[in-house]
Amino acid sequence: EAACATVRTALFPLIAEAEAARNVAYAARDTAYAARDKCCDDKLDAEAARDEAIARMEEALRLAREAELARAKFEMEMENAKSALAKYIRNRDRPSLEGLWTMHAPRGPGNKVICVPMSKALTRITVFNLYLDKISADIHDDRDDGGERQTMAEFTYDFFLFRFGLQEFAEMHLAGLHRAIEEGLDDPRIRLFGALCGHSKVDDDHPLELTHFLIMYLSLLMYESEGPAPTEASSGHSKVKISQAMRVARSVMKDDFGDAAMADLEVAIERQHDTSSDKADPSVDIDYVMAAVAGAWMARYHANMADLRAMFVAADDNGDGVLSQEEFGALLKTDGMSWLPARQAKGMFRECLQESAHGSRISPEGFLEVAYRRGLKPVTREPRTPHKQIRIGATADFKGESMLAESWAFNVGELEGRMQELGKSDFCLKDDLQDIITTVTDLKGLIKERHSPESAWTLYRRVMLGIKTQSHRLQVGAIEVKAKKDGAAAFNTTFK
Repeated sequence: EAACATVRTALFPLIAEAEAARNVAYAARDTAYAARDKCCDDKLDAEAARDEAIARMEEALRLAREAELARAKFEMEMENAKSALAKYIRNRDRPSLEGLWTMHAPRGPGNKVICVPMSKALTRITVFNLYLDKISADIHDDRDDGGERQTMAEFTYDFFLFRFGLQEFAEMHLAGLHRAIEEGLDDPRIRLFGALCGHSKVDDDHPLELTHFLIMYLSLLMYESEGPAPTEASSGHSKVKISQAMRVARSVMKDDFGDAAMADLEVAIERQHDTSSDKADPSVDIDYVMAAVAGAWMARYHANMADLRAMFVAADDNGDGVLSQEEFGALLKTDGMSWLPARQAKGMFRECLQESAHGSRISPEGFLEVAYRRGLKPVTREPRTPHKQIRIGATADFKGESMLAESWAFNVGELEGRMQELGKSDFCLKDDLQDIITTVTDLKGLIKERHSPESAWTLYRRVMLGIKTQSHRLQVGAIEVKAKKDGAAAFNTTFK
C-alpha cells in the first residue's frame, strides 16, 4: 500500500500533465481544423472570384469585339455616305437616263412622256443589235484622230435617232425602251444593258470602262464563233460554246485577273450550260456569259477600289479623312504608286484637288476618281486588245425589221387618222398629201412582205417627216387666220 501510495503520488501529476497536454493538442487540432476549413473557404472564394473575373474579362472582350465591329460598320456606313454624297454632287447636274432620252419627246396628260411600247423580245433583239453596232462605231472612233468612244446611253440615243429620223419620234421609242428596261430587269441581257446605260432601277454602278471591256470581249467572242446565231435576230437568243467563251476570256483577262479568277469564271459559266447541247463541248446562252464576265470584272474592280481606299487611309497620318500635300507626297512613295513620274504625280495632285471639295486637301472620293481615271489598277486600264470587226451571217437579220413592224403596228392608226384630218384642211398641200398616202401604201407592202428593210425604213422616215411638215403648215395657217381676226390678241401677247 505504501508502495502504491508512493506510485500514485508520483504518477498522478504525470497523468494530469498528460491530460493537460492532450487537451492542448486537441485544442491545437481543433484550431488547425478551423484554419483548414477557413483556408478551404478562402480557396473556394478565391476560385469563385477567379471565375467571376474570367467571366467579366470574357464579357469585356465580347463587348470590345462588338464595339470594334460597330466601329467598322459605322466607318463603312460613313464611307458609303461620303461616296453617295460625292456621287450625288458629281451627278446632280447631269440629266437622268430618262431625261437624256426624252428631253424633246411629246408629252400627254400629267406631263407624261408619250412612248411607243416595246415588247420584251424586241428589247432583247434591239440590245444585241446595239452591241453589234457599237463594235463598229468604237472601231471607227479608235481610228479617228482624237476620236472618243460614246457611252452606251449616248450611242443608243444616236442609234434611235438614225433609225427614226425625227427627234421627237425617236425619243418616243426611247421612252418605250426605258420602260421596257424597267419592266425587264429579271432578264440578264436587259438588266446588264440597263446597268451599262445607267438606268435608275439598276442598283449596280457600272463604270464606263466596263462598257468598253464588254464590247471588246463580245467582238472577240463573235469573231471566234463567226458571228451571232440566226436565232439572235428572230428570237433574241443565241448560244456559244463554253470552250470559245473561256478561250476569249483567258486571252483578255488572265494576265490581270489570275488563274483563280479564271477558274471561278469558268465555274459560273458552266453552271448555266445548256443540258441539251453536246456534252463533250457544251454550249451556254450568251447572256449568261456576258453577265458572268461583267460580274468578274466588277469583283476585280471593287477589290482594286478597296486597295486604293486602304492606301488612302494608310497615308492619312492624322486621321482627319483628307490628305494634305505632305500626306499625298508620302503616298506617292509607296509601292503601289512609286512608279509614277514626278510630272504625272503633280498633275494627279491637281486633278485630285479639282475632284475634291476640301480646298487644299484631297478627299477619298477625289483620290479614287482620279486613280480610277488614270488606271492605277489593271482592271481600270483601257482594253489593250482592239475590237474585231465581226461577220454577220446572211440569215442573221439585224436590219431592224422587228422594230419597224412593232413601231408601225402601234402608230399606223394614228397616222391614218392624222392624214384624214390633213385632207380636210384648206392649208394642206394636196399634192404633198397624196405623195404621203402613196408612200404609206408602198411602206405597207414592204412591211407585209418583209422585203428590203432599208427601203422600208427610208419610207417610214419620209412619211413621218411629211406628216410633221403638213401638221406645222396647219398650225401656221390657223395662227394666220386667228391673227387676221383678232390681231395681236391671237398670239396672247402681254406687254409689261
